[in-house]
Amino acid sequence: MVIFCLAFTAFLLINPKAAANAVKSGLVFFGGVLVPSLFPITFITSFVMKSIRFTGAKGKRMKPFFILFFSLIGGYTVGAKLIGDAFKSKGISEKCAQTLSLFCTNAGVGFCISVVGAGVLNSLYAGILLYLCNIVYSVVGFIIFLPEISNSDVPETAPDAVRISDVFCETVGETAQVLLKIGGFTALFSAVNLFLEESGIGFLSLFFEITTAVNKTRNLPLLALLLGFGGISVIFQVLSVAEKAVDIKSFLISRVCHGLVSFGLMSLASRLFKISVPVFALSSGVSVLPFFDRAAVSLSAVVSVIMLILSLESKNRGGNLREDLLQ
Repeated sequence: MVIFCLAFTAFLLINPKAAANAVKSGLVFFGGVLVPSLFPITFITSFVMKSIRFTGAKGKRMKPFFILFFSLIGGYTVGAKLIGDAFKSKGISEKCAQTLSLFCTNAGVGFCISVVGAGVLNSLYAGILLYLCNIVYSVVGFIIFLPEISNSDVPETAPDAVRISDVFCETVGETAQVLLKIGGFTALFSAVNLFLEESGIGFLSLFFEITTAVNKTRNLPLLALLLGFGGISVIFQVLSVAEKAVDIKSFLISRVCHGLVSFGLMSLASRLFKISVPVFALSSGVSVLPFFDRAAVSLSAVVSVIMLILSLESKNRGGNLREDLLQ
């Protein structure tokens, strides 16, 4: 690791302009693709989980199902954040959190179908199959370990009374912090990938940053493996967001197993369904965001305004709109 860091530092000193451009490209991708796609779903899932009161034995059993469901939709960091939040609030035990982290950190619907399928492969059908092959490991593993997940040793406590406005503001701030962490990893690994390519070992970048990886191959089984593994960048993002709710050794083994299972399923699916991928040259970046067109953005804005109005109605108003908003 020390040798790698020293070599990377030397590369930055020798090629400052190239490294700066790589970081700039990573930040552009972060602002143009990751923020619009991750911020809404991360906020909504966290807001819903914080708003629902999971009380009693039934509530304890239902909470892991909610985490799994939202992680299958939102993707890697969404599942990690929900697990981390539940663990820090003592809603689930440490053992339950570590088990959930093995199966609730997978590629989401938007990334698999929208970015990889429609954006990179120009095949929505391929994106759907990649997603289905990717979530089998999570769903089956969750079912197998369900008795262990449901057997939470968290003591029963009465839920604290919360105001919807407080939950709203808290969730916005936490989501912004999570996105900033993701942006930092995206910028860093953009420079690392350039270093690997200039060093003649660019193939390793496939396992470092998932976005770079999906732009470099059209081999569907390999793509399934990379999506299941997630990449070193995603692993660090999950560890950063979920913090102590993850057992690193078990988590890394699970990432490798997830990738291998996805690879096997996609290899079988490719033969059964005869999937064809267009042969045109791949673009250097991903810019397709069909899930976030003008109508979707407008709807999100309307929902946000309604939620803001409801939050103001739920608190004691002082008669001054400006002060109420700031509070």
